[in-house]
Amino acid sequence: MPWVEGDGGYGDLLKGKGRKRRKITRAEKVERARSRAVEKLGEEKAADVVAVFRRASDGGDKEQADGVILTLLAQALSQIEVVALLHVGGYRVARLARYDPEEEELRKQRRVAWHAATEEDKQAILPTCRSTHNEDHEYHYHVNNFESHDESGFTASLVINVKAEDDAKKWMSEFAESSRTTWRVMRTCPTAKKYVLFKKIYRCHHGQQRRAKEGTSRHSKDTGCCAKLTLTVRRTVTQSGRKSKNSDPHIQTHPTLVKLEWKHNHVISIPAALKYRDASPETCAKLEELFKNGNSPASALNILELELQIQDPDKYVMNCADRSICPDLHFCYRLYHKIFRKAYGPADGADMVAAVDEKVIANYNKEAGMTCAKMIRSSTGELIIGICTPLMQRVHTLMTHSSKLVFIDSTGISYLCPYIHVCIIPHSQLSLCCFLAGNVDRHGSRVFLLLTHSSSGGLPLGVIITSNEQERTIVEGLQLLQTICPAGAFGGNGNDGPAVFITDDCTAERKALHAVFPQSVLLLCSFHLLQAVWRWLWDSKHGIQKHHRQGLFFHVKNMVYAEDATAVEAAFESAISDPAVIRYPGYRAYINSLYERRQVWAQAFRIGLRIRANNTNNYAEAAMKVLKDSILQRSKAFNVPQLLDFILCRFEGFYQRRLLSVVNQRPLKWNIQTHNRSKISKDDISKGKK
Repeated sequence: MPWVEGDGGYGDLLKGKGRKRRKITRAEKVERARSRAVEKLGEEKAADVVAVFRRASDGGDKEQADGVILTLLAQALSQIEVVALLHVGGYRVARLARYDPEEEELRKQRRVAWHAATEEDKQAILPTCRSTHNEDHEYHYHVNNFESHDESGFTASLVINVKAEDDAKKWMSEFAESSRTTWRVMRTCPTAKKYVLFKKIYRCHHGQQRRAKEGTSRHSKDTGCCAKLTLTVRRTVTQSGRKSKNSDPHIQTHPTLVKLEWKHNHVISIPAALKYRDASPETCAKLEELFKNGNSPASALNILELELQIQDPDKYVMNCADRSICPDLHFCYRLYHKIFRKAYGPADGADMVAAVDEKVIANYNKEAGMTCAKMIRSSTGELIIGICTPLMQRVHTLMTHSSKLVFIDSTGISYLCPYIHVCIIPHSQLSLCCFLAGNVDRHGSRVFLLLTHSSSGGLPLGVIITSNEQERTIVEGLQLLQTICPAGAFGGNGNDGPAVFITDDCTAERKALHAVFPQSVLLLCSFHLLQAVWRWLWDSKHGIQKHHRQGLFFHVKNMVYAEDATAVEAAFESAISDPAVIRYPGYRAYINSLYERRQVWAQAFRIGLRIRANNTNNYAEAAMKVLKDSILQRSKAFNVPQLLDFILCRFEGFYQRRLLSVVNQRPLKWNIQTHNRSKISKDDISKGKK
């Protein structure tokens, strides 16, 4: 750099009077570089080279012009000297400086024209129509460059007749569907909307950016795939209204540019890759429709698989492995909860309670034209809902059996209470044990059913939904149900209730019934009593030997089925005097505790009661099976509003269909899976051995 003032002496630098440097302009740099080039070549040769280059450029002979540049670079001219001499772009010279003849020849050999690819290969990757509903508007492509890499894939640059951002996203989703691949956004490029409307870079989802921790044994979908796709929507008209000056001749008709690097390091159409695909919108719509028709996630998936198998049996092998067509069960459950979260509000909290009253109870009462459901908060803050639908109210007033006998059961008590008393669990822990028994939603809500018997089976009289099974909660639930029931409830008995209740051996439930209906007689289910005794005998901690269990069990069975009170007493005396009973003091104490309550379980004390030979709680057990299998499809409800909606609509509809089937003499087949009831005779077994 030249000095412009001062002599550059050392003393001037110490005094801070160093010479200032003048900045050289770009024009001066170019002129100096041109002078060096002319000096190296000579003036005549330099003039001839410039003349040849200009004739080649003006004539459109790009190869000859590039040859001139390569010749100058080979004669030890620097890139800036070549640029200055020929007045050519620096990028072009820099590219030619990296030119390798052998590599360029190899590139030409493996470069394949797009028209050389088969139509089948094109259709396998690129979508042809904008949507299945609009087949008239097809995608049109113009391929700028296509280069094959043998087994590693290919790279391509193409433009599409897509002009809007939304249409470009639709094309991307259809491209993923037609190529059976899944793409994730790798980078969103910010755009000023001046030249580019939309630009995103996508990656294959098998090339994750996050790496799994070392030592993890969980199977990962990350294969390190480097396949990428760049999607750019370019402006065809500027903001001022003039056409774009982009040099691409196809920008007006094909403004969307796609740069595809199809370099997957994994096989695409195999189950190991297809199982990671995203569920398609069409599949989600089918599942949502099945959910609305009353199917559980498991049953909806079974129906979807069956439809796929029937529609195209030949392709079912691959379709069932493709998660976009046939998703896994976990996805079905997530979609199920997502849909009903939107329909029934939050899963818990104050908003969920408000949704019960606003979205379900108020709407149902308005449609029915009467009060069929109520919700209150108990004295301890527990949620209580009472239900008496129009069908249940008609059962109250028209079925006289409801004044004589009513069955009551809970979703948890019937399965656990026999074992609770066998294990002698304290009453303070009873509600906790019942909570673990069999709740019907994600919050552990309990459902109490009141039924009466008829020629059509058990018919519902009311439903109570509570958050626990404590005595005080059940009492307030029964009192709430009394306010909803019609004036002639329980066959005309009103608030006095029926003459007899048959229940399970749950202390909290029986105390609550006695508090609300003091005039009713409370009986125990004979089957559950015998089941509790049998479990007690089989409990290893009681130390009952296997060959003694059956004999000890029959002592209690004889007392249950004795013909009169005297026979009950005789059976008891025979039991306590049996040497086998004397051998086990614990069992003897257990029989004594049962005998003190003989009036509630021995059939000899039910002779004067009008129970029509109903000594078990089978009607309630069947109703619980209907609720869990046919109504809830063996899946827990998302929240209380959904559970309430199922009971008000599906439960009511089931009993309407049952009554109509009885009237039409066409028994209703429940949607319940049963065990194989086929029988094999003894003779067939003996024949098989021969």
